[in-house]
Amino acid sequence: MKEIEFKSGLTWRAFLGIMYSATILMPAAIFTYLMTGTNLLGTFSFPVAGFVAALFFTELARIFGKPLTQQEVTIIWGASLIAVEAISVQIFMGFYFRSLYPGTWFFKIGGVPLPQLIPNWFAPPPTSPVIRLRTFFHLDWSLPIIVNTLGLFLFYRVLHCLFGILCYQISAIAERLPFPVQQVAADICITMTKRQENKIRVLSVTSIIAAAYSFIVYFIPYVFQIKTIPVPWIDLNKSIELFIPGASLGIGTDAIMLAIGMILPLKIAVNIFVGSFAAYFIGNHILFRIGLFPDWRPGMNCALAFQRSVLRFWVFPQIGLGIAAGLVPILMHPKIVVSALASLKGAEKTSGALFSYKILILGIIVTSAIIVIMNTWLTGCSPLIFIGL
Repeated sequence: MKEIEFKSGLTWRAFLGIMYSATILMPAAIFTYLMTGTNLLGTFSFPVAGFVAALFFTELARIFGKPLTQQEVTIIWGASLIAVEAISVQIFMGFYFRSLYPGTWFFKIGGVPLPQLIPNWFAPPPTSPVIRLRTFFHLDWSLPIIVNTLGLFLFYRVLHCLFGILCYQISAIAERLPFPVQQVAADICITMTKRQENKIRVLSVTSIIAAAYSFIVYFIPYVFQIKTIPVPWIDLNKSIELFIPGASLGIGTDAIMLAIGMILPLKIAVNIFVGSFAAYFIGNHILFRIGLFPDWRPGMNCALAFQRSVLRFWVFPQIGLGIAAGLVPILMHPKIVVSALASLKGAEKTSGALFSYKILILGIIVTSAIIVIMNTWLTGCSPLIFIGL
């Protein structure tokens, strides 16, 4: 068997692509999210922002006569997501919503207004002028930004990367499991560099269709104030609330969601639909009838009914099922897990494993301990709560 040759894609050209994402796509992601509620990162981890950055720099490099390699395109694709997501969605977008909390004096917990309960490391104090100035360039934002960006966010990002590398080595290298959505990303990176005629034709046609659809859905309504297709879904709650109170029903209109449905195997897509319909349409109605969904009110839209039903009831079985999905396979088939971890020893030398599994596990333990200690110190809660999380 021919040994696979691994090459580095972290070059100065890839670095420029990452910087382009951080400086150009980040404002676009923030604006698009605030205006339309649509995230440029896409859904189900389908990387829209990464696709834009990779396609732009691939064509730019080809124009100058020095095409990018597959490794460079992959680095631009993946790192662009981190640059856009880390800065725009999870940090500055989160801080923007936190700046609204100090003004919510009518919301009380135990009779105490919410602004008096929010610590200064989470958001500026209610008396801070930044609420009126609407800016991050103020000393009152220094503590929240330092604690959440350089502290918790950085360690959480490191932990996610370590878990991602470990799962990659077990699932992709040792077990050779397929990943349909990520296979699409890999095929696009290969298509951009190798330029197979049939795949380029498919990519071009689908890109034109997606651009035309986005023009109708987003550009026309927000520029000409003409309503075309509701986004991100067609809300049907008002049509059914008199007959099926409590139910949540909508038809997605986001092109990315439709694309993901075509990528996933039909069996999985059908199971997702059946499960969602049973829970949030039939289940919500039953919960309302038996008094377990008292939050529902006539006039609630699809998103609000869904959100309140999850917070009131569905979050608890979801947590239980999530824990069961992770623990039951390990308890039922421990030999498979042990053999997969043991196979990493051989994969480290022959299959391109990134790190020793001992280093990965040690890094996960140390990073998790730091996160638990920081959360315990900041909140004063028991560390057992954060160990469970």
